[in-house]
Amino acid sequence: MEYISGGTLWRVIKNSVRLEMDLVRFYAAELVCGLQFLHSNGIIHRDLKPSNVLVTNEGHIKIADFGLAAEGIFGNKKVRGTKGTPAFMAPEVCDCDVI
Repeated sequence: MEYISGGTLWRVIKNSVRLEMDLVRFYAAELVCGLQFLHSNGIIHRDLKPSNVLVTNEGHIKIADFGLAAEGIFGNKKVRGTKGTPAFMAPEVCDCDVI
């Protein structure tokens, strides 16, 4: 694994008073491209959150922490069970009472 010295997206958000909309769009576009790549290769991350997105010194993002990822998910194959951080799950996915 390569060293990414720019820190996490969480740190970028926390240390910013306000992120410029162009930067938010850029990060969102790179994140979507990364997820499309993963999904086209049958990988589902299952714990995507700002602390698992790294920012390079050049300002690009890299998805990290694949500890809960599911592999070989193609076509109509389903993944069973809930994994990830409840605070970052969609309400319909999270079956927890405490977040």
